[in-house]
Amino acid sequence: MKPNRAEMKAPGAREASKLLAAAVRGTTQPGEIAEPLARLLGSPLDPVALGLVLDGLSSATAAFDWSAIDDVWFEATLEAAVELGRGDLVARGLADAALPRGRAKLLKRAAHTLRSRGVEVPEPAAPPRHATLASAESRADESERYTLMSPPDGSGARLRVVIAMHAEGAVFVEAIFRDDTLVRVAGALMPRKKVRQLRDELEATWRNELQRVDAGVGAAEVLTAFAEGRLESSSLREWQAEMRSLLGPLAAGAKPLPEPDLAPDALRRRAGESGRLLELSELAGWIPDRASLLDCQEKLRVAGSSDLVLNEVQRREQLDEAFHRAARDYARGATRTSLASRFRHLSRFLLASGRADDAERAWAAAVELAGEGVPAAVEQMFRRLFGDAAGASVAPTASAPAKSGLILPGAGEPGPPRGGLILP
Repeated sequence: MKPNRAEMKAPGAREASKLLAAAVRGTTQPGEIAEPLARLLGSPLDPVALGLVLDGLSSATAAFDWSAIDDVWFEATLEAAVELGRGDLVARGLADAALPRGRAKLLKRAAHTLRSRGVEVPEPAAPPRHATLASAESRADESERYTLMSPPDGSGARLRVVIAMHAEGAVFVEAIFRDDTLVRVAGALMPRKKVRQLRDELEATWRNELQRVDAGVGAAEVLTAFAEGRLESSSLREWQAEMRSLLGPLAAGAKPLPEPDLAPDALRRRAGESGRLLELSELAGWIPDRASLLDCQEKLRVAGSSDLVLNEVQRREQLDEAFHRAARDYARGATRTSLASRFRHLSRFLLASGRADDAERAWAAAVELAGEGVPAAVEQMFRRLFGDAAGASVAPTASAPAKSGLILPGAGEPGPPRGGLILP
């Protein structure tokens, strides 16, 4: 099957289809293809969606709906169905008259390819015209309802954008949280074209740093913050009635984001590995505050200049202890609570993006902070800034937390909320 280049939306669809087919045949484990699939298609991977696709490709009896797949995944799944000789799956797509014309065209080409190979592809029965129109409108609404979510930045700020297309327009709600507190929120019912434009600008600004999850996730998170009073300013309550009318239908029955489920031994092991999280781009702006950095510098200076050592091994042990004490003193009180929240939200984001190992490390760090421990990630923040033992004489390289990248141009930094949309 070779669609015209103009019809192809995902240049990596052919390679991605081979990975899907390999997972179905059992020559590759599903967990091994998540990252290469996302890289090939340039789209965040929803583990639930991947499971549904693999189930549909594996079994003729599995429930499978072509209209529920994003465009970027549609072609790869269809190519895999052709490679696996799944004429019944292609026929199921042909029977759905509500699919867009471009998808229907690709399905017809796939059916022709399979029939030329001797694979049976049953002819679909034509549905009544009125039923087709009703189905098309319903499916369009269902396929364009989602939450765009960002990871927490160095100050704990994170973005939630809820988008839901309707016959009369589209809901667009943008909310900014800092840890568990709602900092800003605004939204409206807009023309679909305007919402798609705003969405495209957001995704272009954030590149691959946003994940798409169920629309109800963001809707429920905003409404719960209102209900529990987790607001930075009481003036945010002015939005409460409007947000409830926009988000209430989406939040009804919403499932929370999945979270890692670790046995005690695995939890301890992952907490010890949490320092590896600092290799992620999402944590590039995570640094301790200036006072804690200066405190760590002083502890290192004392340890590095002490005469109460016999050899360099002992000196190294004292420097290591200085890093540990600096991390322990930093992770106290409100800071410990904020860090625990930050790692929990990071874990959910990583799990939604298909990075289960890193999600478990972040979750273990959050659990350790909720107790009395100091995860390796916190200690490594100081080590990253000061380097090894020689860093005892190096001044802190950052005087303030990294600025938030959450607000779009023209909106300013998170602060006291203002009325009106926080969009450009």
